[in-house]
Amino acid sequence: MKLELHQLEEKYAGMRVHEAARERRLATSIAQHGQQTPIVVTPDGERYILLDGYARVRALRTLGRDEADVVLLVLPEAEALVLSHRLDNSRRRSALEEGWMLRVLVDEHGLRQGELAEKLDRSESWVSRRLALVRTLPASAQRAVQLGHIPAQAAQKNLVPLARANSSHCERLVVGLGRRGASVRELARIYDAWRRADPAGRERIAADPRLFLQAEAATREAPPGEPTPEGVAALTGALGGIAGLCRRACRQLEHGPPVPKNRREEQALRSAWTGARAAFAALCAHIDEEITDDAGSRDEDRGAAAAQRGPRDAGDRPGAACLP
Repeated sequence: MKLELHQLEEKYAGMRVHEAARERRLATSIAQHGQQTPIVVTPDGERYILLDGYARVRALRTLGRDEADVVLLVLPEAEALVLSHRLDNSRRRSALEEGWMLRVLVDEHGLRQGELAEKLDRSESWVSRRLALVRTLPASAQRAVQLGHIPAQAAQKNLVPLARANSSHCERLVVGLGRRGASVRELARIYDAWRRADPAGRERIAADPRLFLQAEAATREAPPGEPTPEGVAALTGALGGIAGLCRRACRQLEHGPPVPKNRREEQALRSAWTGARAAFAALCAHIDEEITDDAGSRDEDRGAAAAQRGPRDAGDRPGAACLP
């Protein structure tokens, strides 16, 4: 059976994760070989509710197709949704996707958890655990997973426990990651650092997870012991990144300091500044010790001459008027 795409009611699109790479491969396959697997629908008056095959429909639209091959399930909507889930062998669904389906069946169709467990041939604890996943994770984080910005596996392993501990930090962290999102490994490093940090450190990570990833990468890339060309390049890049972030902050402040909306934002801003100032002071100490002292040892004659002249008064130094 064939249906025109405009006849489809895509009310369950939010129960699927968008995987751009997979959908590109699917579109290429359909272009070369045609639609191999039908979509699954159930009738709803003059329209048809799309139960399974959302990626195929998007691929067909990308290719400019108007029709799709369909399998029609003439069943009550909830029963059809359960059956389509059991028939779907195209790929393994994530625990979050299963949780989204279960939430729809419980909240919108009124099925009981025990009834769902029986229909899906699962235990009641399996149903309960997946419902807990989607009811714990903030809506913004779930949306990031649906759009493919954050892998479902990473959200399940890291964002869910973070949301249980501090839902606000979870939401802010997802906002800070933006459309670029994070990989499974990146999100694991962020959550591990957040879990081990003190309250001020947690605030900084939640406020700017991208900055944390940059700093953490620079730390991991810096080799111990004697400097190597690769180590020098890594340090040079890290310092260049710090300079760029400072310039960006200066440009923001040129238009006037930001006005916190509430006490929490004010505390977060003060905490971030305290942490940045302390980190920069520690960096300056390392630079002065490792680079400035080393450079001085390579010019002993100049150092000896400076010692003979003795220390200059503040008034003799260039730029002394700028010193406090």
